[in-house]
Amino acid sequence: MFLPSTISAMIAAIWLSFFLSGATMYFVVKRLADNATGVKCAVLYQVFPFHVFNLYLRGTFAELFAYVWFPLVFYFLGEINNSNRKVKIMVCLGVSYAGLILTHLVSGYMFTIIIFIDMVFLFFTSGGWKRIAAIFGSMVFGLCLSSFFLLPVIFERKFVQINYIFQYVFSDFRKNFLFLPGNLKSVPGLFYVPVHIIVILEVVLFLMICSKLYAEKESRNNKTFNCFLCCLFPAAFFLTTPLSRLVWAFLPGLKSIQFPWRWVTI
Repeated sequence: MFLPSTISAMIAAIWLSFFLSGATMYFVVKRLADNATGVKCAVLYQVFPFHVFNLYLRGTFAELFAYVWFPLVFYFLGEINNSNRKVKIMVCLGVSYAGLILTHLVSGYMFTIIIFIDMVFLFFTSGGWKRIAAIFGSMVFGLCLSSFFLLPVIFERKFVQINYIFQYVFSDFRKNFLFLPGNLKSVPGLFYVPVHIIVILEVVLFLMICSKLYAEKESRNNKTFNCFLCCLFPAAFFLTTPLSRLVWAFLPGLKSIQFPWRWVTI
């Protein structure tokens, strides 16, 4: 409507997603630290290896917009553990969760797993039943907001040949683990070599962040949530490797993610 062609509109939308992802990261870090740190983290988030990889090599559309919601979901998930403004934070978490589902359903499913893991983590570390109930309530609210999209997905799935998509060799999770020698040869290597380089870079960055967190003095609540995030990284890394085959085979719906390397996003 406002641009001369569909291609121009898509290009504008992609760069808008890139800008908005930085804006939401800036919003989150600014509230946790200060303006300068917010700007640094926003830029880092935008040029993060897998983010740039999705932008230039994969050319994904919905996943790029999903990056807008990732910081918000993590932020409000942490705030619901620490804040006394439970109702406001619950609403914000629910809206962010719904936005992620409506933007990219696969990422929404991945974050559903993460949120449940956080609830289990809370149960064993603090026994905070009120916080667990608040997180669950936020999820229900988010599912209700996105129900106009989710209900047709659930009840009309029988009209889509979704099983064919999962069985197709390119989308078979068993063929797409990282660190499979066959994926580094010939044509797949053009894709998997940069992905492996990205993973190595992110492991190094993760270790640097962990060392910094270990050196800082924080409140008990912050340490608990940071510990959860630090445990989340190796768990996500594990799901990208062939060692997690049994998890992929038996966890309901996990194979719908199709590509284990999608967990690199986390």
